[in-house]
Amino acid sequence: MRDSTGGPYGGYVASAAWLKSGEVASSDPNAHPSDPVLAYSWGTALRFLRVRIASTSVNKKADPVKTPEFVEGRRWEAPNPIQSLHWFDSDHVLLITVSEIILLNVRSLSPVEITPLQTKLLTSQDFYAGLSVRKGAIDAVPNSFASSVRTHRSKLFLLTKANVQVGTLQHWNDRVLTNVHRGDFLAAINLALAYYEGRAPGNTINLSDDPEERRQVVGTRVRELMRASLDWAFSEERMHDDTHFSADGRGVDLTALFEGLATACIDACLAMDDTAFLFDEAYEHFANAGIEGIFLTRLEGYIFEGRISDVPPSAVQALIRLHDDRGEYALAEAVIWHIEPSSLDINQAVNLCTKHRLWDALIYVYTCAMGDYIAPIVKLITIVCDIQRHRAERPSLVGGEGSGGEDEERLAPDAYKLYAYIANVLSGLWYPSDEVMREPEATRARNDAYGMLFSDCNVYWPEGSHELVLTEQDDGIYGEPPYPYLRLLLRFDTEAFLHAMDIAFEDPYLNDPSRAINRQSIINLMLDVMDTGFHSRDVTFLHIFVARNLPKYPQFIFIPPSTSHRILVSLAADPDQSTREDRQLAAEYMLSAYTPHDSEEMFLRFEEAGFFRILRSAYRRDRKWGALIQALLKDPETDSTVFSSLDDIVSAAKASTRIVPFDVTRTVSEALPQLFSHSIRDTARFIDRSVPALHETAIAALSNSEHKQLVYLRCLLDPTSDEGEQDGVEPPSRGASHAHLDIGARHQYVKLLATHEPVAVVPFLDLRGPKFFDLPRLAEEFESAGQPEGQLWALDRQGKTSEAFETVTAVLAGTGSDLAEALVKSTEGDVDLALKRLDGVAHMAVRLCREHSTEGTQVEDMWFGVLHAITDLVHQVSANTTALENLRGLVQDTLQALLSTSSSTTPSFASLFKRLVEAAPSDSKRKNKKGKNKKSDSAPGARAYSEFRTILTGMLDSFKGDADVLALSTRLVDADVYDLLEEKVAKTQAGWRSTQTVCSICNKQLWPSKADSVWAGGENKVAIRADGRAVHLHCESPGPVVEEP
Repeated sequence: MRDSTGGPYGGYVASAAWLKSGEVASSDPNAHPSDPVLAYSWGTALRFLRVRIASTSVNKKADPVKTPEFVEGRRWEAPNPIQSLHWFDSDHVLLITVSEIILLNVRSLSPVEITPLQTKLLTSQDFYAGLSVRKGAIDAVPNSFASSVRTHRSKLFLLTKANVQVGTLQHWNDRVLTNVHRGDFLAAINLALAYYEGRAPGNTINLSDDPEERRQVVGTRVRELMRASLDWAFSEERMHDDTHFSADGRGVDLTALFEGLATACIDACLAMDDTAFLFDEAYEHFANAGIEGIFLTRLEGYIFEGRISDVPPSAVQALIRLHDDRGEYALAEAVIWHIEPSSLDINQAVNLCTKHRLWDALIYVYTCAMGDYIAPIVKLITIVCDIQRHRAERPSLVGGEGSGGEDEERLAPDAYKLYAYIANVLSGLWYPSDEVMREPEATRARNDAYGMLFSDCNVYWPEGSHELVLTEQDDGIYGEPPYPYLRLLLRFDTEAFLHAMDIAFEDPYLNDPSRAINRQSIINLMLDVMDTGFHSRDVTFLHIFVARNLPKYPQFIFIPPSTSHRILVSLAADPDQSTREDRQLAAEYMLSAYTPHDSEEMFLRFEEAGFFRILRSAYRRDRKWGALIQALLKDPETDSTVFSSLDDIVSAAKASTRIVPFDVTRTVSEALPQLFSHSIRDTARFIDRSVPALHETAIAALSNSEHKQLVYLRCLLDPTSDEGEQDGVEPPSRGASHAHLDIGARHQYVKLLATHEPVAVVPFLDLRGPKFFDLPRLAEEFESAGQPEGQLWALDRQGKTSEAFETVTAVLAGTGSDLAEALVKSTEGDVDLALKRLDGVAHMAVRLCREHSTEGTQVEDMWFGVLHAITDLVHQVSANTTALENLRGLVQDTLQALLSTSSSTTPSFASLFKRLVEAAPSDSKRKNKKGKNKKSDSAPGARAYSEFRTILTGMLDSFKGDADVLALSTRLVDADVYDLLEEKVAKTQAGWRSTQTVCSICNKQLWPSKADSVWAGGENKVAIRADGRAVHLHCESPGPVVEEP
């Protein structure tokens, strides 16, 4: 341990202290004395060693042999080397480091006290100077001051160079009293409370380990501190002392002091569960001084957090009155429904809530405090009636004079609280907290609410009085109509009431069919009440409600077939598109429990209503595939998944016969325009996968748009270049896509390419190969379309090489004439077109020459024909610089292609050059005869020679430039390679450095002293791993080996 752990000072700084046997106190008087424990340290490492005495008997006559056993304990690392240690008591060790005193709890191995210490002032000796056995990483072995530190009877004695200092550990009570002596009672209360809750920092010596005993002791101290603080804060002497005065004579604001005292008392009393002290003593002090508002304001936060709800009625009255005086009615409402009902002054709460329309709190008072579940309904029905009367009297024309009911209309949010209350109370929940009622109370609440809502006549309220609760609905005959409250709530907002009933239907209370009110009776009543006098939109909401609940509760609800049919027809007949999806979903629910007798007629109704999801389900079930496709395509919600749905339909349609039915083919054919509007590419893939017989029809349907035809055919014939790949759709395989297209479609795609994308023609022809086309027909079509590259490709693939090169000569000559004419007319567009055409034909001709470079004597004729035709063009346009440069570039590219061709039959460049020069004079003479060039050359071929010299000079300059760039790149690469190699060699020679001094396997020293007999054999080789670990070579398979330094 000395050399391997404890940090840099592990082998130089050490200390030890014994805890004697029997010093550990035990509650059992018959327990054996505790074992002695040695606490010792090297450097920063602290360890514990327990000594046990084991008795063994050799024979029965001899006394037992006692043998000590040493049990190694846990280990703790100090922040600095430990220079002295002492047992403070059986649970704590006092450690002295170079800069601090640490009190360590040995049971939890956690520091409980840390105090700075200037150890330079202590006397010291050089006891450890001779302990060094090897050179270490430290400058010098530090002096020891172990003899300068002692502990005795829980006190610490320090011998300094000038005097003896004595220190005493502050216990919990000392810390509390320190704050008291400073006059900081609040800090004292908070610190004592921290000790009560077990979260205080520092030591807990002198406190019991038993939590109950500790809380009893500390709790008594907390009450004493609170009582003393309250007596001092509200004493007559302090009211008149100088704490109320300031230098300017205006006085001191002590609000913060009283707020802090209130908070401290509330926290302490809640932690100790002592509300009696909180309100009987603490609150009374504030109330007697007339500042109870400070206390109540602080208490309010704890009420809202739910930490306290049982508050004396007098305090609740004062808090509500405080908010009433300040106009803080929302806070007053929140206080009311956070307080236990028994703590409320009901008269005060009801009057306040009624006056300021605090409905949440009022409902809480009626239900929780008074047990009246009808009163909230009655109170809120009055608001509903006021709003309904205002709406009835409101003028129907803009600008008309009405009674002015803006106030009533502003009450609408309050009216909707009635629906929320109904949903809660019918589900057995308290309002507004949503807490679950106990069962007897929940049953009574449901009975009262259902009896009120579904009463067939007006009721008297309060119970026993003679005052009817009227709804101001006049049916023209008897005044109030039957079921007035149900009718009123449905008329005010049908959707809100049905939502509340949806929640109530899930409650098991309605499962008992013997009750007067159950799901069946509720639905019957609502159907009867809304049969007449309601808007069609409200009736639709009711039918949606019935249709959705019918299959959910089949054992509790029965709807006659005639009523079910009427509801189904109503759902389909409503023209309101905003409710279409809700009505369709409700119709699906209804159809799961009811089958109409006139299915075909209902299907027509569903189609008019837009219930395409229902139609698709029905048509799939009846195997009406054509109608199913029509319904799918008519559905406005159909998106890009329509094609996968169509694939599924076609697969299901041909599952039995493996043949696509005629109605499917006909329906898809008729729907092609709609499918194209979704996606031409997806349509092409779908047709190819499922109905390939419609390819010709689809192509014909796109005949008015060649671009769309091109997209359609490219998706199938050339999917790798199709733009549709970018949207994440994987194109079909090459064989599967073009196998269903006839030769006409293939040639049509090539013709479209020649018209709109000429540069893509040859790549596509190469992709598909000659067997994919009718070559004679293809050559004729290219000739008619004016696409010479494709024509040359088709002629060459037919084996008509001679005819292909004749075509090259003819095309170059004809295009040259067009170029000359365009130059004369100075038409830039025609010039560019002619040059592009010459470039394409020349490159195609060069390609053919290179492909036929192994065909013997004909090779030179091919190259000669191409070069001669191009140089002839150079002679024709020598007057135009731009055209001349382009044509010279063609000649240069052709010559470079010739030079780069490696074949045994490649023509001699010198021979070819001679032929070109010799051919020039005859050409010049021919021109002279025609009168196009009146002046003949001074020497045969001089002009041709001059042109070739210019071209060859440019080629040589280009080659020289490429050579210079290549040489420069080579030098740069060589320099980089040298630098990288030099860096690699340096790192390799640097080797690896070990991060430890002991072997990771045997824990012995890596390089022991020379005199050690264990290593006499010279086995001192060490293997160092890449992670810095080091092992002896004989302990593990070797890595990079390092000899002893």
